[in-house]
Amino acid sequence: MNDQKRQLIRFQNFLETLSSGKIVDKEAEKVKNFLVECWDELYGSGDTSMSIMKLHRIENITYTSPKKIEFDIERHGGTVMGSIYAEVYHWTIDLESCTANWEYPKKRLIATRDKPLKVEPIAEKIAKDIFEHNTKSENIEWNSNAKVRVLISKVIPETNQQTTAARRKRFRKKIEELLLSNGWKTTPKFNIFEKC
Repeated sequence: MNDQKRQLIRFQNFLETLSSGKIVDKEAEKVKNFLVECWDELYGSGDTSMSIMKLHRIENITYTSPKKIEFDIERHGGTVMGSIYAEVYHWTIDLESCTANWEYPKKRLIATRDKPLKVEPIAEKIAKDIFEHNTKSENIEWNSNAKVRVLISKVIPETNQQTTAARRKRFRKKIEELLLSNGWKTTPKFNIFEKC
């Protein structure tokens, strides 16, 4: 019998000393420690790239007799890509069958959400500056009398990564629509337009 199997038996014995319901304080810490010790012995424990290293983040631990532990864990895969939401997985550990099962995650807001931004009026203002050859606009840069670059980072400043990307995409679509229907064309260089 390996150490993890021994620890699994100790874990089962420990659970018999608990009452069903929410587990907090010292008992919660003991449950976390037992889970770390025997995690790899549970069938399904590696699903969703779950690993022992993440178990310190578990929350809302509950016990249901006999030998069933449930908990939530916040995961941050999306935040690496700029999302303001974490995913919260709900796990059920059945120590009788030695299985670990999870439910499809819910979203949890963990950063400040940007206020909505209407890009149409901004695109209309930039298009007007281009049509009027406004050389004083801080949002455009003239390369010649017939070629202009839209300074996208000034027009739509960087905030949350996904939000910024979505706003800039909507803005580009609108500015292209306005310029192309008024005698301008796109160029191979991004955000640079040329008069036809």
